[in-house]
Amino acid sequence: MSGHKLTILLTLKGRYKFTYRWLEYAKKRSFPFKILIADGGSDDTVLKYIEKGDFEDLNIRYVKFGEDLDFETYYNKVRKSLELIDTPYYIIADNDDLYSPDSLIEAVNFLEDNEDYVACGGKLVSFSINNGNIYGDRIKFYRSNFDYYSESKASERVIKYLCGAPGPYYSVIKTEIVRDAWKIICQRNFKDIRMFELFLDMFILSTGKVFNLPNPFFFKQIGRRVGSEFSPSHDVLDEMFSPTWSEEINYLADLIVERCKDENFTHKEFWLYFKSFILPRLLNGISLDSKNKNSSKIRRIMLVKSLRSGRIFSLLIELLFLRRGNGFDKNNLDIKYVNRFLTKLVD
Repeated sequence: MSGHKLTILLTLKGRYKFTYRWLEYAKKRSFPFKILIADGGSDDTVLKYIEKGDFEDLNIRYVKFGEDLDFETYYNKVRKSLELIDTPYYIIADNDDLYSPDSLIEAVNFLEDNEDYVACGGKLVSFSINNGNIYGDRIKFYRSNFDYYSESKASERVIKYLCGAPGPYYSVIKTEIVRDAWKIICQRNFKDIRMFELFLDMFILSTGKVFNLPNPFFFKQIGRRVGSEFSPSHDVLDEMFSPTWSEEINYLADLIVERCKDENFTHKEFWLYFKSFILPRLLNGISLDSKNKNSSKIRRIMLVKSLRSGRIFSLLIELLFLRRGNGFDKNNLDIKYVNRFLTKLVD
């Protein structure tokens, strides 16, 4: 059965009620997959769940690692977990990530039938329950955009990702590929937690084609008190001003360009498309409602200097900051208006 060719790597640290719900869901849906639980929590609560025998129908292997005290510990936990996986395919999950078992089996079957593809995912469906509670009757669903990477050139797939297509991080992936990627992540020891996901997405895309099924695949809860303990700041600008950000993004650029070198993909092209990738995240995350006018002024000056690469960026900064006092609301930003600026970046 194709389900036995996939291992779900469930990485944990705390939030035990979410873990119990995840195991309940897997039991009710009769998951045929191997489940490797990599626990980086501070106690044995999850192990006690398993030892009670409520989930004996699931194929679970539980491994207790040292407590996740920093990113390096987490990276090594994942790398060591991958060494324990003996299936040709893997998928990673947090305990608020719920996968459709039917879609997972379909993804495995697709990869078995299409050797030139290295990963297969599907539609992301986000949901919220009563402002972040674990259970509840009032549920809202939000669907993601759908796209896939059938381009023959690695550089074309990377560019498509930088232009906004969803990445393959939460996909069924060939295990040997993610093992190689996580070795590099551990060697590099990224200080920005968002950077390693960016690296992993582009590493996979520079390795081979990625398909996304047109049906719901991955259900992720959003809302208060929901999210990884490693959640980064939503303000990308703060991350960009950290001491390590510039060094790490340059390292990532060098590696991806090198992996696409046979296609004459240059650093200039990478940075051109990376601007299109990072700018919407800056606009979406930047804090515009600071009551400290002096702080807002300093941030404006820093942003202009850090992103100064033509008149378009200056206009965007003016649009965001100079119109703040005229009822400007970042949550109601006219995307089409912003896109008109963004298209000029690649002229």
